[in-house]
Amino acid sequence: MGFAFGKVEPTDLYGKCPAPAVYRIYDSKTGEEVASELVTVEDHSTIVGHQCIEVTILIKSSKVYRKFFKHHVEAYEKKFK
Repeated sequence: MGFAFGKVEPTDLYGKCPAPAVYRIYDSKTGEEVASELVTVEDHSTIVGHQCIEVTILIKSSKVYRKFFKHHVEAYEKKFK
């Protein structure tokens, strides 16, 4: 299980979804959906004065997490070498 974070580039559809919305996350290179248990989106842009969108993804499967967020796993493991 793990959480992932990173820069978000919203599409033209962002902000047009009625609340509450069900979000899905896709790999930008392959278009493959990232299997997740939960996706939350918080837009802090009006508070900070520039685009600032925070996305939290809960992934239960370590296999899926490693597949899509290998760089997070490698950075974590590097701390203990």
